[in-house]
Amino acid sequence: MLVEHLDNWVRFAVSSRAKALVFDLAREQRQPPGCVDRYKFPFELLDEDSIHRLQKLHLSFVDFQPPMHFSGFPNLRKLDLSIVSVNGKDIQHVLSNCCNLEWLSIVRCHLNGELKVNGPLPHLLYLKVATCRLTNIAFHAVNLATFEYRGLAVPIDLSKSSELKCANIWYYGDTLEHTITVLANVLINVQHLTLDTACEPPKIPCLMHYRCKFSQMTCLQLRLVYIQEFNILSLVSFVRSAPFIKKLELHFRFPSYVHSVQESDEPIRKLPERLFNNLKSLYVTGFKACIGQVEFLSHMVENSPALEILSIDHSDKYPLEGREQDTKMVVDAVHRIARRYLEGKISSKCTLILL
Repeated sequence: MLVEHLDNWVRFAVSSRAKALVFDLAREQRQPPGCVDRYKFPFELLDEDSIHRLQKLHLSFVDFQPPMHFSGFPNLRKLDLSIVSVNGKDIQHVLSNCCNLEWLSIVRCHLNGELKVNGPLPHLLYLKVATCRLTNIAFHAVNLATFEYRGLAVPIDLSKSSELKCANIWYYGDTLEHTITVLANVLINVQHLTLDTACEPPKIPCLMHYRCKFSQMTCLQLRLVYIQEFNILSLVSFVRSAPFIKKLELHFRFPSYVHSVQESDEPIRKLPERLFNNLKSLYVTGFKACIGQVEFLSHMVENSPALEILSIDHSDKYPLEGREQDTKMVVDAVHRIARRYLEGKISSKCTLILL
């Protein structure tokens, strides 16, 4: 009965010369894996005129199986796929024939393979891929401006996207070093990067010198969950690879208790000098005054002559579930440690804010 009702609705949309189709059929409750009770998108009800006329298509919890010789939607501007059952090769073929596409979102569509679109998408400005069980991603989109990705650390090739300005990446457990290597073809032209990742410690911590320099990056926001110890060398290596950065935000999250520098017998390391002449704003949250954080802050302050604002917040901006708030005594101790190790290193032109 529902299928017949939806088919009649599509017939009405076609006869009305509609330019947009929306099928939001997802249940309120999350569907269990393997649930196949989806409405099959009725390609057979679309004539050539309606296919050419369509500019917006939103599908949620739909079975999307284009016929063998389907040539895509030539005038489609916006495509939003969520919890859609679709074959990886089918979606690649359809996308390669949507040459006027400007906005694309693919969320929770388990393709179980690669998402490689060979056909050029010269008008694509926004691309989002999230939780799709992919092995790699490749798009030919020269004017892409914004890219969002959530999932495993798979190879991503957007090397032709020279206009890419903003990237938001959520990577699941990996080392920071490997994350940077995987993203090398994505970040080259990015100006604003937000990276959210759970950092596993490298087997051999060391300062890395990346061949890929993120020479266009001016704003970097890192949301880092440290599964084990905080590795300053990985973080410094990453920041050094963006020599013209102006604004840096670091949001630390630790699943368990972190020992402050006062509880450690290890000496504070001083890293080789590397100037960040353009850095004007440094904002840190989740500051627990552990030895790695103190070393990192000391290094950045000493090597940032143009720094204007340094904001250090003990609280977690993106708290992990189950973490208790620090007591006032702990917060005061963290502030004292910050002042102690930054004293004499901060320029008189820099404003220090402790929260």
